[in-house]
Parts: sequence; structure tokens; C-alpha cells
Amino acid sequence: MRRNIWETLTKITAFLLVMGIAYFLYRERLHFALLPPHIPVEYRKLPIYTLWSLLRMFSAYILSLIFSYTYAYLAATSPRREGIMLAILDILQSVPVLGFFPAAVYFFVNLFHGSRIGVEMAAIFLIFTSQAWNITFSIYESIKTIPEEIKEAIDLMNISGLKKFFILIVPSSIPKVVYNSMMSWAGGWYFLIACEIIAIGPMNYHLPGLGSFLQMAVDKGRIDLALAGIGALVFVIFLMYFFIWQPLSYWAEKFRYEMVSSTAEPPLTYLMWVKIANIALISSLLSFIRRLISPILNLRLKPIQLPSSLSSYLRLSLATIILFLIAFGTSLAIISLTSSLVQIDKAYLFKIPAAILASAGRIAVAYILALLWTLPTAVYIASNKRRENFFMPLIQAFASIPAIAFFPFIVRYIVSITGNVNIATILLILTGSQWYLLFNLIGGVKSIPTDLRQLSAILGIRGFRYWRKILLPAVFPALITGSITAWGGAWNALIVAEWITFKGKLYYAFGIGYLLDYATYKAGNLALILISLASMSLTIVLLNKFFWRKMYELAERKYNFEA
Repeated sequence: MRRNIWETLTKITAFLLVMGIAYFLYRERLHFALLPPHIPVEYRKLPIYTLWSLLRMFSAYILSLIFSYTYAYLAATSPRREGIMLAILDILQSVPVLGFFPAAVYFFVNLFHGSRIGVEMAAIFLIFTSQAWNITFSIYESIKTIPEEIKEAIDLMNISGLKKFFILIVPSSIPKVVYNSMMSWAGGWYFLIACEIIAIGPMNYHLPGLGSFLQMAVDKGRIDLALAGIGALVFVIFLMYFFIWQPLSYWAEKFRYEMVSSTAEPPLTYLMWVKIANIALISSLLSFIRRLISPILNLRLKPIQLPSSLSSYLRLSLATIILFLIAFGTSLAIISLTSSLVQIDKAYLFKIPAAILASAGRIAVAYILALLWTLPTAVYIASNKRRENFFMPLIQAFASIPAIAFFPFIVRYIVSITGNVNIATILLILTGSQWYLLFNLIGGVKSIPTDLRQLSAILGIRGFRYWRKILLPAVFPALITGSITAWGGAWNALIVAEWITFKGKLYYAFGIGYLLDYATYKAGNLALILISLASMSLTIVLLNKFFWRKMYELAERKYNFEA
């Protein structure tokens, strides 16, 4: 067994090494299709642009699921890893899409010399950064709130490893993953424009897709084309809800921890998928996949025992390589920052603290407004299956509309009438944050055990007393998750909320989002981008460390329903 493992690892390493050497030796001879400077914006192009955007979104979503389950599991199952990994996750979810532009450009785009394949990889990576963090937080919350009785039962049955992961971790997270996946897709659609138009200073790439189509339509002042793009987006969202998210939501109800099963009728689309799964060919394929996975679940790999001298040598070599990479990367970063700092207008550096305070104030106002309407709305929607079936596709549609679609109306009816860009900015921040709260709260309300609801009705616990004793404690963990992701979404939304362009004219509100947009699109200065991002990330990490993390601990300690 040990020999086979080492042989496999050696072959994989050798293959990757040879491919890497071959690429760097012959990359000048490789020819990839280059992107045209602009894409045609025509009605007849909408279907193919929609398909391209869907492919990018789906690819990024698969990567998000793989990352989220791996990261959340490692963080939630080890107290030593937990603090560091959550701090890193806090930083990552606080960095707006623009913050990942340098990595996307310098790694993916430069790797393939600005060709189509490199820009496509960069776009998928950027969409991934707008989808993954929300799902990761939801899986982490699900793992941390698994009832102790369930964990003890699994341990008594001597189930461990991958089998425990698929029997305990995955099922317990499915309800929240489904709801947060809807929100992640909405977030992906929301930032699609920034992901399909990659620009730093004079460098500009437009990928064919709905995001590029909408941006160019608004830039040209073509409201008819912008409305056509929004119509195509809403049509896709409705199709996905009725044929994917609605049946998945019903299926996810089977994985709730409760004593009384749900009596809700399955939607027609769920029955349709059940019939499809029962077709002979599909059924055979599913059984083949189960047989393929089964040996992996039961696999027990023993730790590889190496000779002490070889083990010490490997550890020393690995440590040396890591230290070399850190030193090399730090040196490059210092050289790059030093050369870029010379070009920075020093006035912008001294404005960063004031910019963060201004942006944080707008986010706080937007968060309070969002909380005032999302909590009662979530209770109203989640307490009735018919209302849920009616409102959920509408919410999906509204949550997925990119902020740029609101620019013409905001400029015409808010900025022009009031003359105040701050009001417009707060409204745009709402479009990028309120849906995280709503989706998490709906999931929290639906996670209240049916037997607890029935007991409350029998005892006559209603009205304000029901909210105080049952509802608010039950949804508190979901509220904290929604609040963290809502604030993260709000920081991300600043890049479109504080920098509004319509018909070639710029409307802006001073804040950290404005500074990032200026550094990215106007100055093209990496140092100013990194300093702005570092300041924003430090603010969010401190806020999460000293406030939201305490709320998480309170939710885990006091508001966890045990089976």
C-alpha cells in the first residue's frame, strides 16, 4: 500500500514538473486566440452571451463547493486551525472583486499572454471569489451546530474519515448550503460585470457575456439593450429556480434534525426529477457512481512510517522551500510596492482612514435598513409554503440584478432630484447586502423544528412572546451568518456604489470603494490598490474578531437546538 501511494505521488509530481518545464520552454511558440478589444452589443447576440455567462457561473460554483466543504471542515474540526482559518476567511470575504484583479491578471492573463483562455480562467476565478465565502460560512455554521447526540452516535458506530464526512457533515449542511447557494449565484450574477470586464489602468479585456453586454449598453445610454439584457438574466433566474432550486429546497428539508417530518407537498419539478432518476439509463448511471464511491468511503489509509533520517530530511527540505518562496515573494512585493509608491499621490494615502469611516457609516445605515425589512419578511415567507413558492423566484431575480442596471434610474430620479450621491450610494449598498440577510433568515426560520412549532401552538405561545421565546433564539445563528456575509457583501458593493458612471459621466461618493476604483481604473497603481485593500481588510478583521465572532460563540453556546 505504501509503495503504491509513493509511486502515484511520484508520477503525479513528475508529470506536473514536466508539463511546467515544457510550458515555460515553449510558451513563446504557443498561440492562443486573442480577445477583440470590444464585443458586439446586439439583440441577436444575447442567447450566446447568456450561455457563456452560465458556463462561467457553473464552473465557478463547482470550485466554490469543493473549496467551501474542504475549508469549512478543516476550520470547524480543529480548535488550533479554527482561529487562523476564520481570520483568513474574514479577510478573503472582505476583499471586493476588484481586490483580486491583480492576482487574476498577473497569474491567469499573463500566463497565457492575454489570450481568451487566460482571461476566461481569470473570470471564473473572480466569479468564484463572489460565490465561495457565503457557502463556506454556512457549512462552518452547520458543522458547529450539529447536535452533540448525533456526533456521539456517529462516534459510537466507529464511523470516521471520508465515510463520516459524507454521512454526517454533508447531510447536516445541505439545508443551509442550498439556501446559501441561491445567494451565491445571486452574488455571482451581481458582480458578473466586474468579472467579465477585467481592467487595470490601460489594460482592458471584454469577455462575451451578459455582464459585458449590460456594461456596454449602459455606457452607450442604450436603455433598450440594457432592459433586454436584464430580461434575459431574469428569464434564466426563473428557469433555474423552478427547475433546480425549488426541487433542491424540498429535497434539503429531508436533512433537518427534528422528530416530526415535514408534511409539505413536493413541487412538480421535484417529481419530474424523481421520474428522470428512475429512467433505466439514469438509474444505472447513479448506481454505477454509488459503486464507484463506495470503496473510497470505506478506505482506511494508515499513516506512512518513514525512516527518521528521511523524515527529518523531508521536513527540512519542505521548510527550506517554503521559506525560500516566502522570502522570494516578499522581495518581489517590496520591489513592486517601492516602485509603485513613487507614483502615488500622497494626498490619497492620508485620505484612507477618513474613506473607511465614511464607507463604514454608509454600510451601517444600509444594514439597519436591511434588517428592519428582511426579518419580518423572512418570517412571513418561510412560515407558509405557498408564499415561499411565490416569493422565492422573485427574490432570486431581484437579488441577481447587477447594480449597474439601477444606474440610469438612480442618476435620473435620486441624484438629479436630491443632488445627494450618498442616498444613491446607500441604496446601491442595499442591493448588494440585503439579500444575504434575507436568504439566511429564511433558512433560519425554516430550520425551526416542526415539533417545536407544534408544541408552541399547543401551549398557546403566539405573537410577541413567540418571537421572543422561540423565533429570535432559533434564527440567531442564521442572523449572525447573514450579518457577516451581508457586511462582506456591502464592502464588496462599495466598488459599484461609490463610483457610478452613466453616459460617460462620473458620479462618486468619497469612500474606500471610490479609492479602489480610482486606483484600479484611473491610476492603475498596484500599491494604492494593495494599501486600500489592506486598510479595508484590517478594519473588517477587527470588526469580525471583536464583535461578530463573539456573536458566533454566543449562538453556538446558547441558541443551538439539540436533537
